[in-house]
Amino acid sequence: MRLLAVVHKYPPLHNAGAEWMLHAILERLVARGHTATVAFPAAPSYRLDGVTVGPVGRDLDRMAREHDVIVTHLDKTELAVRTATQAGRPLVHLVHNDRQLQFHRVQPGPDVLVVPNSVWINEALRWPGPSIICRPPVDVARYAGASITGGDRVTLVNLTHAKGSTVFYDLAETETHRQFLGVAGAYGIQERRRAKNLRNVEIIENTANVTTDVYARTRVLLMPSSYESWGRVAVEAACSGIPTIAAPTPGLLEALGDAGTFVERTDRRGWVDALNALDDPDVYGAASARAYTRARELEKITDADQDLLEARILALIEERRLAAGAAYHPPGAMTTTDLFARKVSCPICGAGACSCTPDAKTVSDALVVHVLAPVPRGQRGQRRRYRTFQGDFNYRDGDAIRLGLRPDDESDALPLAVHKSLFGRIPAEELERAASAYRGATYQARSDFLADLALLHPTRVPAALEALTVALEDLPAPPPSTSSSGDLELDEVIMRRVGDVEAWVSGDPDRAGLALAAERSGKARPTLIAALERIAG
Repeated sequence: MRLLAVVHKYPPLHNAGAEWMLHAILERLVARGHTATVAFPAAPSYRLDGVTVGPVGRDLDRMAREHDVIVTHLDKTELAVRTATQAGRPLVHLVHNDRQLQFHRVQPGPDVLVVPNSVWINEALRWPGPSIICRPPVDVARYAGASITGGDRVTLVNLTHAKGSTVFYDLAETETHRQFLGVAGAYGIQERRRAKNLRNVEIIENTANVTTDVYARTRVLLMPSSYESWGRVAVEAACSGIPTIAAPTPGLLEALGDAGTFVERTDRRGWVDALNALDDPDVYGAASARAYTRARELEKITDADQDLLEARILALIEERRLAAGAAYHPPGAMTTTDLFARKVSCPICGAGACSCTPDAKTVSDALVVHVLAPVPRGQRGQRRRYRTFQGDFNYRDGDAIRLGLRPDDESDALPLAVHKSLFGRIPAEELERAASAYRGATYQARSDFLADLALLHPTRVPAALEALTVALEDLPAPPPSTSSSGDLELDEVIMRRVGDVEAWVSGDPDRAGLALAAERSGKARPTLIAALERIAG
């Protein structure tokens, strides 16, 4: 399978627990023969442990169609939801806190798989849809870079107040005979001012080489966090037998079990006592052994989690394929493909490379929709708010027409995006009835129909479509008109319709490619045929 992760950042440019969890999952899937691509804004192009990383471009929708499944978490969740919906791909959410899905207004559905990173997050979410727990995988051999006696520092990773910078500096002021190491985090406001007056505190910048830069120098790890959904840093440290003194958040309690020493965040005396107790070699040796044992236990648990996650994602892809039926276009080679001797997108699924049949008749048939639905001139720059089941979004008019959120001024056909979303979900006769009613309805009725449809979750569409279709059929048909509307010259457009284009193509693959390229160019033109004739010379 091919996975596309749509995220806000990725290692080693952004080194945080959530990002390294995603990478660990993708890396293991790549090792099992799958393909993983990560896209985020302003990303340079690089590869990390077999995972391909690159920037999000204007062709994100096309990229999505070149993959089997979309993966996301955190800041780019809403973008990933829209992308997966438009591409007709299932979506996998990695969940790192119990408010994440609610914050991004994620809705349950058969194509949505939620992946909480802990048991307690799973229970707190109360997610009604498909879900599977996958604890953050940590490779013990990769992080076991420090011997038990190799480090001498008391370490805090991420110097924010939420992560416990106040406790860290209070301990440094009290325990002046100890050496402290503060590691700047990948996010949050880093508290550095107090370090200037403490000779026993060293601050280093955020680093991807935590094994040598951090854990090899650490004797005790501090995690006085106000919130941790899991606690990956503690597990990484445990791979080297480094004990952790932590606040008893649900995530840290679950991650460390009896391997952790837990002290309430506000108990200043308790933190000092816990640190002093580890000065005893026997106490430290026992704590270190428990930490290493826990790391090995979690490695086995996360291996099993990964097996189940892989199986669930593969099943999700297959379910989507079966539900879509003939409308599902599996991704093909990810290299650039020349269709009809031109580098253009597939006219059926929009991908740059797919398994759709590249024959001239297919292009001619596809042009029936594309030619009848050009972006209205003079409206491309306008933005309007459209309400959908995923939330409210601002779209340019042309994009809204393409997405099936508003009717096309020049076409009476059911929008292609709507047709594709309904195909396979409802019986063919019901789809044809809805398309027929749409063709015979007024512009306002079509607008109401698309607006009501956009508010429905895909799982609710089959039950509601009958009522929406009846509403279309009950309204009077629009009066015939060939007059201009606004700045749209309908008479001019109607002069040369699809039949002329098909006749011009006449089964010629080269002309089919030219026709498709001209239609996608978006240039203002009096007629498509005239433009094609100029191109063909």
